[in-house]
Amino acid sequence: MKSERIARDLVAVAAWFTLALVVFMVVEAFIPSILEALNAVTPGSVSYLLIKVLTVVVMVILLGGWGATVWHAAVNPAFKSAGQRAAVIGMILFANALSPFFYYFGYLCWAARPTRSPTAV
Repeated sequence: MKSERIARDLVAVAAWFTLALVVFMVVEAFIPSILEALNAVTPGSVSYLLIKVLTVVVMVILLGGWGATVWHAAVNPAFKSAGQRAAVIGMILFANALSPFFYYFGYLCWAARPTRSPTAV
């Protein structure tokens, strides 16, 4: 259960980050001054290094979210059959870096959260 909660939290962070990244990319496409500023960066400058570091951070978060999504699908007790679990993991592998976004907002956000402690009956 703890493993599922950790994976769920990681998928949530990656999904919200992916949403923010998509919004930034749309804004960048419609505001030419941002694109011009990014294209005007000279190699070897601090801003060039910052863009490279941010690119690596974005890639790590996207790949980490992809791994967390596969991890959550593998340990999620809501999937009752092996065929169901294999189908979901196959779709996650197909969606690659966008899988945290689709998995979280399409399924996980609406699914019931697991209880933190067992109920005393």
